[in-house]
Amino acid sequence: MKVEIKQETLLKAIEKGGIAALSEEAQSDVSNFALLIKSLKINFGTNFSVESCTNLMASRYFVEAKEENGISVSEEGSAFVPAKELMDWVKIQGKDTVIKMVFNKLDTPQLLGVDQEEDNEMTSSIKKLGDLKIGSKDENNTSVKWELDSYDPDQFPSVDFTEKGDKLFDMYTQHLMDGFGKTSFSIMKKDAQHLYDNVSIQCHDDDVYMIGTDKKRCALYKIPLVEDLQSKDPILVQGSLVSVITKIVEKDQKLTIHHDSGKGRVFFSLPDMEIRLICPDEAIVKKYPPIEMLKSKKYHKMATISHQALSKILYTAALVNDASALFEFVEADDALKVKAISENGKYKPSLTKTKLDSVDRGSKAVWIVRHLSECLKSVKQDNVTFSIPDDPIVKSMQLTWDGDDTFTYLTMATSNPKYI
Repeated sequence: MKVEIKQETLLKAIEKGGIAALSEEAQSDVSNFALLIKSLKINFGTNFSVESCTNLMASRYFVEAKEENGISVSEEGSAFVPAKELMDWVKIQGKDTVIKMVFNKLDTPQLLGVDQEEDNEMTSSIKKLGDLKIGSKDENNTSVKWELDSYDPDQFPSVDFTEKGDKLFDMYTQHLMDGFGKTSFSIMKKDAQHLYDNVSIQCHDDDVYMIGTDKKRCALYKIPLVEDLQSKDPILVQGSLVSVITKIVEKDQKLTIHHDSGKGRVFFSLPDMEIRLICPDEAIVKKYPPIEMLKSKKYHKMATISHQALSKILYTAALVNDASALFEFVEADDALKVKAISENGKYKPSLTKTKLDSVDRGSKAVWIVRHLSECLKSVKQDNVTFSIPDDPIVKSMQLTWDGDDTFTYLTMATSNPKYI
């Protein structure tokens, strides 16, 4: 393999195709085959591709190998090298740099990390097939050379991206970014059941929603401009994996989602990339709160407050107690009063009051300040509308925003004897 490639072209390919090998799961692996799990496969032929794979995620980036794309191939070939080390080296070369890559094959493969039993039988090993020599020279004639071990790609779990299961629908990447930003704060970082650390994608009528919940709050994002809706099967996708994807996809790209329910796989297909994610099985999916349950509750509009005023109130309350504060909407005064009391007596209570245009129905409840603050940070629109359930037994509150019909936030009231 002999190739010349622009630095920005190679870096983009590594960041996209190497997301599995660069993930926390891969980089923290300490098994016998950690070298392979942390590596990515580079292939130069008619197309230039980079791919990587772990138990949770697989990715493949591809682009036509031609000079218009910043690629010149003198000799086709492939290499299987450590992802992070290659990325770190490429990053510091500079955008205008052209990088030369040459693969030198060993006459005899070298075995690395060999474990042996008492009878000297080999139990595991990694085959090194050669070295990937990389070099660059910038406009100041600064020449940099390095080389990386290249392993046997046959030991790499190849992923078949042609067998994707059933198509769900098409959407756009900017809405994946927006939707995850508005729902991810409501999911658990880690859940032993592997249920509430997922983002749920569910259909209601002909609309598709992204949902995040930790049982105390729930964020719903109605995905705009969904096209070619072919299946309404609900799916769960691990939040940490979606987070990685939203950081490397480009805006305004069409994204197609497939679901292989039999194997527990979700596929994200982009014009230049394929991603496969492991997802929970059907038994876990059925435990997730159905959107019909959320949509069936009727809420009555109570009051509207500006984003700035609410932010100031929440910030003041959080200084005293970010876990709870008493929110009272006073119908007689058309006002909102918020009182926060310190849990350990370290701070004096805070009391804020703001005048509202109107309060249609009075309400008093204890809410988790931190949750409301996190929600507010994810939305830029002004004028937050608070609504309470028609059913007084339901102790929840709904927040919506003027000019944004895609986002709804629901939060459950909490209890604290300090406010009795």
